[in-house]
Amino acid sequence: LAPKNEQHCSFFEPDKEAFFFKTNEELLKKVGQILSLTAQEAAKIRMAAFDKAKEFTYLKRTEEFLATLNEYIK
Repeated sequence: LAPKNEQHCSFFEPDKEAFFFKTNEELLKKVGQILSLTAQEAAKIRMAAFDKAKEFTYLKRTEEFLATLNEYIK
């Protein structure tokens, strides 16, 4: 559960890997949505987020940065 912004949404799929909100009203709605999940649904979302987060390591980000840098150098 995090504030909705471009960066968060580029990393995680809303309501499938993470929950985002823009307003206090939306925050309350999302909290209710999360609390109404079954244990299996919550585990599925938690594992999807965990799997996605593994894609964002410093090593991978550095490799992407170096590849982009190499494109500019050419």
